[in-house]
Amino acid sequence: MQKEIYFFDEIENRLVSEAYQYIMGALYYDVVDPLTESKSDGFVKSKLYAAMHNYFYDDISIQPNNFIHKYLSTSLIQSKTYLPSARAKIIQDAIWAHLWGQFEPDHEITLKELEVINTLIGSYDKHFPLYVELLNTLNTDFKAGLLGTPAPQIILTPDKPEALPIKYEAYNLFLKQFEYNYPYKTTALSFKYDTKTYLDYLKTEILENIITLNQDSRKPYLNRLKNELHNNKQYANTTQDTINQWLEKYNIESEEEIKLGRKNNELFSILTADVPPFDDEYDENFNKDTRNIQTDFYSFYYGFYLDAAIDFINDQIKEHSPTPLAPTAMKQLPPLPLPPKLKTNLTVPQLSYLFKMLMDIKPPIFDIKSNKELYQFIEANFTTKGKVDAGPTVAKLNNLYSDVDKSTGIFWAEKLNKMLQDARKI
Repeated sequence: MQKEIYFFDEIENRLVSEAYQYIMGALYYDVVDPLTESKSDGFVKSKLYAAMHNYFYDDISIQPNNFIHKYLSTSLIQSKTYLPSARAKIIQDAIWAHLWGQFEPDHEITLKELEVINTLIGSYDKHFPLYVELLNTLNTDFKAGLLGTPAPQIILTPDKPEALPIKYEAYNLFLKQFEYNYPYKTTALSFKYDTKTYLDYLKTEILENIITLNQDSRKPYLNRLKNELHNNKQYANTTQDTINQWLEKYNIESEEEIKLGRKNNELFSILTADVPPFDDEYDENFNKDTRNIQTDFYSFYYGFYLDAAIDFINDQIKEHSPTPLAPTAMKQLPPLPLPPKLKTNLTVPQLSYLFKMLMDIKPPIFDIKSNKELYQFIEANFTTKGKVDAGPTVAKLNNLYSDVDKSTGIFWAEKLNKMLQDARKI
């Protein structure tokens, strides 16, 4: 009978395989560099950790619920009995069997082989709590219905006495998209398009559930979904202003145009690529913006699609809430139109530097309490060259105040020289 493999069995099997690669590749064939403690730590806390995470979602989470329950329960017991320090000899014997047991049963482990084995086991022992934490998280998600096949919720209604199942499949799939607020398992653009698809499924499921529920049950159901989604909003940290700055830097008109002109579009290449290894950052041709771009766009999409789902739910709450009778309201006058903004032929950096020079005049010519007050005035009253939505904002002006590029300085040096000559003629 074949032995059942649980979470920590799988980890040990992968350690055996890694030890085999280093012992054969480095000690006997000289095709890989020797294993160091830092390499071993990196493998255990990064590559192996990611592999175990993906293994669970790809191979275990798709199984029936009773299988997942047994797998997690047994693995949780293993987390207390499979301590690396207690399993060191077992792991060592498994590596020996994998290396020599079948072909050279009399082979004795050499000191160099033992050094590789002990280095890997030492790293595993050091980072063992990471795997216990991962397993506990997976178990919590399973209990919450975020993994496996959720049991249908049964609602009994006065007008429909039969049991009516409420579906949560699409909702759980949508919620699972927000497990990370950075590109860990998928690229930024893949996250965007996948989440958009899951949002469409969620909208359909919500509408079907609303039909099933009676009027008194609809609002509590919708508020529950809204509250759970809103809890994830705290992890969305990127604003539209940040995205606009990246678009401006890479000469892209709008976020939707990133996928156009793919061959010469560096933003598209970055957003469809996996997160680069840290070693790549030392390459002279490496784009230092890569990690920030990937993280900012992923976080922006993270917040955008949470907002889209919450807005849809709010619309349903409003539509299906009883409308109370309101007293006759006074006729409200339409709001006064805002004064038009002053259109300039300056870029945002040029306009920013103009006001910076005026601010630097001593004694001050503006009676304001802070720079932000001036930035708000500029944003509210001026437009610049280019698209309307790419004009001056408080965030842009704040950044440009201490970061003036050379071309902007040259531009104003020429203008001010001409103004000085004209003033001297008066």
